[in-house]
Amino acid sequence: MQQEDDYSKFLLPSEIFWRDHFKWFHQCGYELRPRYRPDWRPSWLSSSDPSDRYVAEDNWKANVRPPQ
Repeated sequence: MQQEDDYSKFLLPSEIFWRDHFKWFHQCGYELRPRYRPDWRPSWLSSSDPSDRYVAEDNWKANVRPPQ
């Protein structure tokens, strides 16, 4: 169940799968982007410069499809 502060609104629908399976992938030895961590908080929200959002790695969206 999603919480109000999980920042899912910043994730594409195709990225939700990776966020929801982050721990499983980690247990299998894979490291996903910080953007997919269940406790992720967008790095640019704590910046005083609004333009930081456009250069922050965790703002880059990967339009990848989950496995079928």
